[in-house]
Amino acid sequence: MNNKAFSFLFSLLLGAVMSFIVMWIRGIFAAESLIAVIGCLGDGFFVTAILLGGLGLLAFCSNEGAFDGVVYSVKSFWHFATTGKHYKKMETYAEYKARKHTSSRPLSSFFWVSLGYLALAIAFTAIYYSLR
Repeated sequence: MNNKAFSFLFSLLLGAVMSFIVMWIRGIFAAESLIAVIGCLGDGFFVTAILLGGLGLLAFCSNEGAFDGVVYSVKSFWHFATTGKHYKKMETYAEYKARKHTSSRPLSSFFWVSLGYLALAIAFTAIYYSLR
């Protein structure tokens, strides 16, 4: 299994677990009517779509270097705090940034999976309002 297929499968499984948890919290197993079940399904898929979409946006921002300064600062402080007198020369910020951006992780699977969950949420919401 290649990296792209694994990323897509991981996104699907993560979305399924999140959907199940939201539906369980909303009371899908205690629902007494079909309309209540469809409402829980729509809510679960919508919350999952929003969370996966947000995770995809954070991954995109990280790949573009939005958090490089914060990560470098925390690593530098941690290195200074743990080494004490045995100071070893750390890489500069320019070296860190160049090393960090030689390989970026493709996380577009989160976007595509979140769009799929959003489509499911819209479909179940439309069914819910048509039956109501």
